[in-house]
Formats: sequence, C-alpha cells, structure tokens
Amino acid sequence: MTTCVALLRAVNVAGHQPVAMADLRRLMGDLGFGDAQSLLQSGNLVFGGATGGTARLEERLEREMTARLGLVTDVMVRTAAEWRALVAANPFRAEAERDPARLVVAFLKEPTSAKAVAALRAAIVGRERAMGREERGRRRDAGRRACRPTG
Repeated sequence: MTTCVALLRAVNVAGHQPVAMADLRRLMGDLGFGDAQSLLQSGNLVFGGATGGTARLEERLEREMTARLGLVTDVMVRTAAEWRALVAANPFRAEAERDPARLVVAFLKEPTSAKAVAALRAAIVGRERAMGREERGRRRDAGRRACRPTG
C-alpha cells in the first residue's frame, strides 16, 4: 500500500470555500482510500492506497469533491516517496535551516515555463528567490505514482 498526500488549493482560506475536514476524510473513506488524515483546516490529506496513475486520481478527487461536497478546487497528489524526494532536493536548504517559517513550496497543476519563472523573479522586490521545477532538470510526471483505492 502506498501512502499519498493530496493538497487542495485554496480551501478554508479567509472563509473561501469552507469545507469540514471530517467531510473530506469521510469522502476518502467512501472512495475506498484507507486511513485518511487531515492537517488542521488546511484541506491537506494523507491517505493510503495502491500504486497507479496520479493524473487520473487528481481528476477523480476533483470531480467527487465537486459532486459530493460542492467544492471546486485543484487537487495535487504526490506519493510519500515523492514528498521525501522533494524535501531532499530542496535547493534552498541553507535558507530553510536558517529561517524555516519562511520557506514556501507551491505545487502547480502544470509545469511552469522559464518565461513565467523569469516574470516572477522580476516582480520580486525583497529578499525572496524563486525556482521552477524544470530548472532542476525534472519532468512533471517523472517517476510519479498515485494512490488508488485498495478496496
């Protein structure tokens, strides 16, 4: 059984798209995923499942959340192994150790273009730095696995 993380975009933020975590956990159980856990009111979920393809799982979760909970949002799914690899490949390790509360990782549905990353960098007026995933030489779906219900 593979452990997966599902990140829901923009739920329970300043009253926007409120959803109860108990409802999300119940939905995951109804869909056949095991041991679904949520983090605070973030909409982030950790759950068990079997190996399969992530893009279809993201689409399924988005569709089911809309139909059953009235929640319209992007869902990004990564396996626990992908999550560990992300942490291990952190290009801002020194900054994370010095000031961990200020490190932000954003997941996007599609790869960012070099032009979009350059525009983001140009808009930064402070000490912030930005890096796109493709700058580390990785494709969006390289090595990705997903979780499917085991039942």
